[in-house]
Amino acid sequence: MAATYSSISDIDVFSFSIAFESIFSVMLNVELYVFDGDGLLIDHQPVWRGKANVPMTEDELVSAQIFVGPALAGRKITTLAALEEARFCRVAIGFRPGLRHYHLTAIPERVWRWWLIDEVWQREEM
Repeated sequence: MAATYSSISDIDVFSFSIAFESIFSVMLNVELYVFDGDGLLIDHQPVWRGKANVPMTEDELVSAQIFVGPALAGRKITTLAALEEARFCRVAIGFRPGLRHYHLTAIPERVWRWWLIDEVWQREEM
């Protein structure tokens, strides 16, 4: 994690549910990345059964920038620019104090379809 905490009690685990426009199932091999307001990586987690859990403080969540995208085998993402290059989707959470579970805005169909096409291209190049 990029942040330094005054105590471990500052950290909570926030849960995020991810949905995809026009489909009722979840996509495999998707990750969630969280950056702070200054663009520093807080954490990234795989999405499992449509959910990801991220440890951070509520203060970090207030200004967090949250992105969802395809799992990038062998590539390490540490900057916002790298996420944009990989065509990750920025999602909104609608922050509310005290809330620990969020339903993120749905990933647009035009975005997740591109992920599928890109994954096929990546496989063919191997």
